Amino acid sequence: MMQAGWADTDGNGFVDKNGRDLSLVLRTGPNALRQQTQDLIQQSLSAIGIDLKLDVSGQFFSPAVTIPNSLWAGTADSPMFTNGNQTPDPTSYMREWTCARIPQANADGNWVGVNVARWCNEAYDALYAQVVTETDPAVREQLFKQMNDMVVQNGIVIPLISRARVSGVSNQLEGVELTDWDSHLWNIHEWRRIP
Repeated sequence: MMQAGWADTDGNGFVDKNGRDLSLVLRTGPNALRQQTQDLIQQSLSAIGIDLKLDVSGQFFSPAVTIPNSLWAGTADSPMFTNGNQTPDPTSYMREWTCARIPQANADGNWVGVNVARWCNEAYDALYAQVVTETDPAVREQLFKQMNDMVVQNGIVIPLISRARVSGVSNQLEGVELTDWDSHLWNIHEWRRIP
């Protein structure tokens, strides 16, 4: 940060530049795990001189355009929420980061679109356009890796946790194979009831 001109010139414990502290807002919804994670992030950033303001909004997941501190409003430097790929094929998940998925207000007064980072990258969109028409699995794999690298290296997605899911399965059922990459029903066609 010093090379970029950030230093604690006023002795308040936070780096500043041109008279302004490096201060960010991390917003999430009311959830004990998220709030504990916010606290850890705040402590870590404070240790290197970054002032992280924590905001917990009871309306964080409201799609209404009139809610200024919702996930879709784009008014926090960093929103914290859970998302991820839910299927073996990541096409629909990777679509979330295209320019076309940046939230827009609809006629009903709600946000539509899931690219809450409001990140628009033409190179990423070009890779996405290629992956949706590519049929060679090896080429698709490489395209997805490139796309994933772009969202992570640009700080669009900062993976923190993989939320565990719990499922119960009857001992009268065989063939159930759970996976973190898909619905727990992904191979229901292979399930068999044990007589």
